[in-house]
Amino acid sequence: MKPKIIIFVLLAISVPLVWPSSVWAAKARTARGASMTVSSGTTTAGRVASSVKFKANRLGIIVSFSGLNNATSVTYELTYTAAGIPQGARGTVSGTASNTASRELLFGTCSKNVCRWHTNITAARLVVTSRLNSGLTTRKSFRLKV
Repeated sequence: MKPKIIIFVLLAISVPLVWPSSVWAAKARTARGASMTVSSGTTTAGRVASSVKFKANRLGIIVSFSGLNNATSVTYELTYTAAGIPQGARGTVSGTASNTASRELLFGTCSKNVCRWHTNITAARLVVTSRLNSGLTTRKSFRLKV
């Protein structure tokens, strides 16, 4: 009697391994914001590109924008914590004659050509929000490791 029970248990355990059941998968993720169709390496929907790099002394960042003719407005916001105190800077890139612009944002405060640099910077983040000519709003976030 015991060998029959053991064989039955082994068969009951091994059957699901031999015949797998169907698997449910998550939906494929799609990009948020403007939808673009790529053909021959160009995009049909306009967008604003932005990039960030640290200054050589790492006391600030330089934010570069391109494709500004595709947007009605572009705003940026730098937030961080310095020695436990929330700090930040915010601004707007207005319409320019050229298609590109750049901004220098410092980790500190300056007045009358005297700058005081913040120390112990953590949780630094830059958010660039673009309102496109098509009516869509895009948002790009950068985490900065200072």
